[in-house]
Amino acid sequence: MVRCRNPHAGAGCVTGGSIERREQDEVRDWPANVCPWVSGYPPIATPDGKLVVYRVPTVEAPATRHAVVNRRGRVERQIAMPASEAILGFGRKSVYVVTTKDDTQTISRRPWP
Repeated sequence: MVRCRNPHAGAGCVTGGSIERREQDEVRDWPANVCPWVSGYPPIATPDGKLVVYRVPTVEAPATRHAVVNRRGRVERQIAMPASEAILGFGRKSVYVVTTKDDTQTISRRPWP
């Protein structure tokens, strides 16, 4: 069970394995700035010079998401993956993904882009 330490930290919080929804008017004290990435999930460089940035899951988008940022600093696209998957790194024409299932992790290689 995960408890909300700050009930005003977002539009929903996890309690006992379920998501408690709040009306938008109940959410107070939104931060002026939000960290561009989460600690432990730094941006990953691709072989073609782009950055893949892990996006923080939200109540509306709980899947694992990454933004692909080009050399001009523009988001080219977003990658959505199941919550059980994460990008580990890149090869010349591959992306390496770790999948967690039943306390077992496996690494797979997938084509990139």
